[in-house]
Amino acid sequence: MKNARLSKKKKGTIYMKDSHIDSVEKISLEDYELHEIISKINNYEIKIVNEKGTDQHYILKIVKKIDSLESKAVEHLYSEYKILRKVYHPFIIQLKGINTTDNKFLYFLFEFVQGGSFSLLITDDNISVEQARFYLAILITVMDYLHRQNIIMRNIHPDNIYLTSTGYIKITNFTDSKMLKNDYTNTICGTPEYTSPEMMMRKGHTKSHDIWTLGIFLYQMLVGHTPFEDIDPTRIQQKIFEGKINFPKDIDPDARSLIKHLLKTDYKKRLGCGKKGICEIIDDPFFKGFDWTNLLLQNLKAPYIPKIKDNSYISLFRRYEDDFFDDPDIKVAKNKDPFLKWD
Repeated sequence: MKNARLSKKKKGTIYMKDSHIDSVEKISLEDYELHEIISKINNYEIKIVNEKGTDQHYILKIVKKIDSLESKAVEHLYSEYKILRKVYHPFIIQLKGINTTDNKFLYFLFEFVQGGSFSLLITDDNISVEQARFYLAILITVMDYLHRQNIIMRNIHPDNIYLTSTGYIKITNFTDSKMLKNDYTNTICGTPEYTSPEMMMRKGHTKSHDIWTLGIFLYQMLVGHTPFEDIDPTRIQQKIFEGKINFPKDIDPDARSLIKHLLKTDYKKRLGCGKKGICEIIDDPFFKGFDWTNLLLQNLKAPYIPKIKDNSYISLFRRYEDDFFDDPDIKVAKNKDPFLKWD
């Protein structure tokens, strides 16, 4: 991996020499052909595109400006933009280009990640302990890298993770992520079933919230659903505060122990929130003997490799109807367009 070195003292750690800030280009939509929609959330959708005249594919995030203004999402989008320009990690999707000048839409162009949404892997079959260990380890390396830059993730979720053609994963959504100016923040965001007790209490949450979501994610991989799920949002909150976790009888004992220690309702007692930080999780028996160095170098064989026919194969994503552009043409006047002020 370019511009990076591994820590010789701390397992699971990457130190970056610099960011890829200068490689984010200004793009024109006229240069791309738009294909399938692979995600739709509130005021934006995500499409697969290719550069015209080539078989070079990308992932394009298209955001409705007017909806973002009305929902007061501009600050979150700008935070995502700043973070994506700053970070450079093998398991974080790389921002390639941006267009802020269109009067209706904001465009983010990302590298092409072919293997489909991670959520489909959970839906199709239960994930083995070996698979879960591999994917959780990748997530931990990303979290450690971001936390050392005072960035909290805040929306770890299978829908925000894509599989690569080699079976590794990349984190793709940073809309809810934030660069901390102080030690904590008060914003409530992310997926309800992943919400930590401290975030719900509205008294300020820290990097400990991300640690909590690791426990939710590991449980969901192994069991097929989150530990506090419910159709009633109020009941979800109640279950989270109660902290009672129901485990299947056949769950791996080390995995059970790790989940329980990650989901301590008191974050001060939560594994990964002590003096050693994330190293407490890396040193847990669940990861005994795990090869962190070769994971970061991507020398380990992934436990599942997507079946991809060629470099332009785009059939491993869930498809959505293309009604995103059916709304009336609502343009944002230049003097009221905050996106034009972005660097």
